[in-house]
Amino acid sequence: MLANDPMILLIMLFKNFGRSAGASLYHPHSQIVGSCIVPKFVRNREQEQQRYFDEMGRCVMCDVLKFELEQKKRLVFENNSFVVFIPFAAEVPFEMWIVPRRHAADFNDINSVEKADLASGLKWVMTSIKNKLGNPDYNFAINSCTRYRSNEPQLHWFLRIVPRLTTRAGFEIGSGMCINPSLPESDAEFLRN
Repeated sequence: MLANDPMILLIMLFKNFGRSAGASLYHPHSQIVGSCIVPKFVRNREQEQQRYFDEMGRCVMCDVLKFELEQKKRLVFENNSFVVFIPFAAEVPFEMWIVPRRHAADFNDINSVEKADLASGLKWVMTSIKNKLGNPDYNFAINSCTRYRSNEPQLHWFLRIVPRLTTRAGFEIGSGMCINPSLPESDAEFLRN
């Protein structure tokens, strides 16, 4: 419904779980927000994907996905439609990305088989976070394209999960840079075993 409103330029699907993740309600829920503006953070992400495509002639996320599947060091789960891995430069310990194998810019283009496979992958991730990490607070967000860009070849949607296991301190707040005290390869191995 939101995608049919010409005033909506960005649709965000997200979940905040726990007080440190910004949850204000105690029952499990996700949220969807339609925005008539595109935040600078989202524009920058799309511009970087465009820059990579202009230089390399390929989708950066497709290249990242291929690399992660070849290396298998940060891979934690996969099924027919999705791959779950801890990104090479994860901002926080145990950050995970659920990336569709099929190139698609818009989450709204997901098909029924992919919906079932996404549910399977998300269930595995949430169960792992609960059982292996002690059920920490977390956020997840679906990073999809902005309006009018759903067929562009450089964009690739994905779901990002950010467990709240560390606290941003002075350096992070002052510099805008993140310090992750763990290695993504070690985090992935811990989750796989």
